[in-house]
Order: sequence, then C-alpha cells, then structure tokens
Amino acid sequence: MRQFQDRLGRSAVELLTDIRMSLVVNGLKEPAMTVKVVAGSVGYRSVSVFRRVFTDRMGMTPGQWRRLAREREWRRFVCGITHE
Repeated sequence: MRQFQDRLGRSAVELLTDIRMSLVVNGLKEPAMTVKVVAGSVGYRSVSVFRRVFTDRMGMTPGQWRRLAREREWRRFVCGITHE
C-alpha cells in the first residue's frame, strides 16, 4: 500500500474512486440512465453512498452535475460551439 501511495501519489482506493467517477460522468450524460443504474454500473450498491462520494469528489450532487452537463450540451448545440 505504501509503495502504491509513493509511486502514484494517492491510495488505491482514491485511484479506484477517480476511475469510477470518470465512468459515472459518462453515464450521467445518458438521459435514460437513472442515478441508481449509473451508481450500480460502477459497483455502488447504495445510492446514498454513491451520492455522498460523488458530491465529495465533484462538488455537486449527481443531479446537479447532470443538469449542468445538459445545459452545456444545449449551449453547444444552439451556439454552434465545438469546444470550451
């Protein structure tokens, strides 16, 4: 564990959480996928635990993130923006 921490600068649990969150943000972009389904797809059995971890990592709830992502996509579509 110490070697992992020394080499990567973070724990294995932190790395796993980062990987899960990167997968989650893609799932939350899909309107048909519920937060429960997205959480389960990356191994969370409890939606409440998932929401807490997501909020701690991302600074907002999964629902807030989803709304913000939709607004960004809408602006890109309407304004013809190809990058931010």
